[in-house]
Amino acid sequence: SPEKVVAYFTVEMSSIELMKRLVAIHARIPYDNFRRGLFSREEARLVMELEDLASRWQFPIIHKGKLTPSTIHAESMRIRQEYGRLDLIVIDHIGLLRHEGRHDNRVRELAAISNEIKGALVDLECAGIVPAQINREGGKRGDRLQLTDLRDCGDLEQDADIVGLMNVTREGASFDSYALDIAKQRNGRAAVVELMFDKSCGRFESYGTDYRSHSEIEWNQRSEAASVTDEYWKK
Repeated sequence: SPEKVVAYFTVEMSSIELMKRLVAIHARIPYDNFRRGLFSREEARLVMELEDLASRWQFPIIHKGKLTPSTIHAESMRIRQEYGRLDLIVIDHIGLLRHEGRHDNRVRELAAISNEIKGALVDLECAGIVPAQINREGGKRGDRLQLTDLRDCGDLEQDADIVGLMNVTREGASFDSYALDIAKQRNGRAAVVELMFDKSCGRFESYGTDYRSHSEIEWNQRSEAASVTDEYWKK
């Protein structure tokens, strides 16, 4: 919402590229078409409306070649002072962060990063979304992901209040089905949110109104016919 202040930290994407992708996703236009200006008159009208809306977002984007927890903390304090509030920090992603101190290995470095990010969020009194990669074994196995599949560091699970694991449950030609498994919920129950992913524009949407239990989800459907997900989405 426009009154909320969201700080987005990224190593990979510039602010211009990120905003273009956000507008394309909201307009449901394939990014390659959007980048080349290949869209209809109606889509062009929608893009103009979304660009006008985006210009009023309180959405500072910090794009740096190197990000550390100290940098994120300092920049977040500056943003809160500038905007008068800070509601959410998004870090894309924790695997790209570096720590100022010396560490014997990457596991210990990530543990230090995770602990400091947690401390910064507590100090700033705001929420945080911090994506993390899974290890290779979890990605190859094909069945439901577990908390132990978080790559390189168990401290990520320990420090987080909520951990959501993204599982592909059905693959389609145009759409995939995902199960967002809330595997850890410090202040609530574990549950599953069903999502559809539109491959053409990179957009996730929920297609259920309620949380599902783990027993209600078919976790190993990746080999199903491609038409299954597409036909469900068209209903």
